[in-house]
Amino acid sequence: MRLLRFDRPGLLSLRQRDYLPTNTPLHNPSAASDSISPGISPRPTDSDSSLKARVLALLATRGIVLGPAARVRLLTLPRVFGYQFNPVSFYFVSDTDGRPVASIAEVTNTFRETKCFVLGP
Repeated sequence: MRLLRFDRPGLLSLRQRDYLPTNTPLHNPSAASDSISPGISPRPTDSDSSLKARVLALLATRGIVLGPAARVRLLTLPRVFGYQFNPVSFYFVSDTDGRPVASIAEVTNTFRETKCFVLGP
């Protein structure tokens, strides 16, 4: 039995929807018209784009344009028994030659508000 599952329930699991919420206008244009309480950032139930695509889109808004061959690595805490406690996740992005390009720190508080900080390589 595998302990770590990807996008499926398990003892330990990673779900793409838990990272870089798609309810922001960058990733989901219809979210801008939804009536959401100020400051509250609910997690989406499903995602139209992969986590890698959302990371690359976030970097593109900051002037860092990379192709789909770029490598994105995620340092995070998985869900445990379906429960998520993840105060900060780090993304390390490198180009096709393996050179570091950028890092992202995604900070989440207890109210499920998320803030991303794009850092240098």
